[in-house]
Amino acid sequence: MSRFTSLLHEASPGRHFCQIHHSPESLDRAVFEYASQGLARGEGVALVIPPQRRAAVEAMLREAGLSLGESIARLQLHLLDADEMRTQCQRDGVPDWTLFNGALDGLVERFRAAGFRRFRLYGEISDGIWESDPERAIAFEELAARAAAERNIPVFCGYHIEALSAQTALQPIHELGRVHTDVLATEEDEALRIALDAASREMLGAPLSVMLSNAGGRREPGEHRLPLSRRIVLWLRRTMPDALSRVLRRAEHHFRGASSPETLRTS
Repeated sequence: MSRFTSLLHEASPGRHFCQIHHSPESLDRAVFEYASQGLARGEGVALVIPPQRRAAVEAMLREAGLSLGESIARLQLHLLDADEMRTQCQRDGVPDWTLFNGALDGLVERFRAAGFRRFRLYGEISDGIWESDPERAIAFEELAARAAAERNIPVFCGYHIEALSAQTALQPIHELGRVHTDVLATEEDEALRIALDAASREMLGAPLSVMLSNAGGRREPGEHRLPLSRRIVLWLRRTMPDALSRVLRRAEHHFRGASSPETLRTS
């Protein structure tokens, strides 16, 4: 079992961890893994997700043979709307600890009243505003980090942020490393790294992962927690900004044109 799968399954108390996915389908599968493991272990599960993710995850859970109706009826599973929860937890447009903690109190009380002493939370409150307002997204993550630590509960946060987009490469993704105890690799990260190395060998004469390893130099707070593919993009943005868009476009060509990491290695 890989490290990222292990923590998704175990959901260790007090950990505030996240994954940053290149595709929405990959994020759907991660949420399914997290939720299905919690339900199978007899834990309470709360998913704060947008409607499109809810539909995909519900379909996966049913396909796995889990009865959503029974889980919801016995108050083991709570499905909450991420946009509504975000609105509920703000005061004058600012994330508010009292409101956030109060919403969490309500969930905890329902789980305990139903006999679930252990529970796990998943949320996309921040992902929904990451592109438009990363500062506010990070403020919500700081509230979630405080909740995980003070209540000793696992909080898993999911993001869909394309790795090979020049626009998203300009966002402060290192901040996600700063505010989480762990940033877990995803099923896509190695293929993304291979695509980036293939593109940079063609355009820059050497693989970016090797350049990054040899370069050393400064890092932003939290950057060290990010998967290698994300750190490569940050380093490229800092050191060769004029090449950023061209290399990412070429890497996207490799990533989408390959059916597996093995195919990319021969590109």
